[in-house]
Amino acid sequence: MAKLLLAATLLCLGLVSVRGLTNEERAALLTGAVGLGNLDIVLDPQNSDYFIVSSHGMPNHTLGPWGRNPNDATHQNHIYRIPKNPTVQAEPSCTPMGPIGLALSGAAIYNPYTGECYDAGMLEAEGFDDCKGHPSPDGTYHYHITPTCIFNISEVPSPIIGVALDGFPIYGPTDETGRTLTSADLDECHGRQVNGQYRYHVTSDFPYFLGCFKGAPVDAQITGEPCECTERADPCQAVNGNEPPQGDAPGQLPFDRDQLAALGIICPTDSPNDVINDHGHGQHGNGSGSKSTVSGAMLVLLTAISINMKL
Repeated sequence: MAKLLLAATLLCLGLVSVRGLTNEERAALLTGAVGLGNLDIVLDPQNSDYFIVSSHGMPNHTLGPWGRNPNDATHQNHIYRIPKNPTVQAEPSCTPMGPIGLALSGAAIYNPYTGECYDAGMLEAEGFDDCKGHPSPDGTYHYHITPTCIFNISEVPSPIIGVALDGFPIYGPTDETGRTLTSADLDECHGRQVNGQYRYHVTSDFPYFLGCFKGAPVDAQITGEPCECTERADPCQAVNGNEPPQGDAPGQLPFDRDQLAALGIICPTDSPNDVINDHGHGQHGNGSGSKSTVSGAMLVLLTAISINMKL
């Protein structure tokens, strides 16, 4: 009992390394990758404490179409060093833009944000293909949300579907009891302990794959990247401020109030007489009220001044 308490204390303090990919998980990833892509995981020849995970980033499943996204998916050179035994961080670290993991299809896994820090799973959904992926401007094909075509969504429990770049495995959304997990069932980084081993789960709700890195990434491609987004931006604030949210891809049209409503995002207005500018977005000046409200207040003020002058 004392040993368990000590281990738990060290884990909370971020002073202990834990097992990352097991041999069975590594084998499952490599087996699952057959026919889907070219994901590979080998021991680092220079240091056996690490794995090298690599892929050319082009899954064998059908790619596209991607709606208004004008980008094309191209071969990449995904090569990352991940720890065999990740160190649990005392303070989890945020996830940068770009790859934060690799799926067994060989595709990159991205964080849940658009370039403007909006919810990519909602605002970019129109541009996802049947496997729920799309390409970024540099040609990197990637998933923000559950890639439904790379595993059997009805399998209980869900299989391993990828690996995060901190070394921990990523599983599908169904647990060992057959329950479909949501973010409420997981910790802040979107993971949980199963039989003493930490794992992430992809779910249908934000942040989808990872909320943060539970383990410490070691590859300079990850550790050297700044985190541009640490929380979801509110698209309604952008609409009201005349700066409509846009997707990652150049050429994607901005979203107006009606388009957001079609996605289930209802943006409140400050006044029934809300003034709409020529882009179709609410215009509220400093955000405290519409122009009609300001004009009404000015009229009252001028009337009061006029009365005082007559007196």
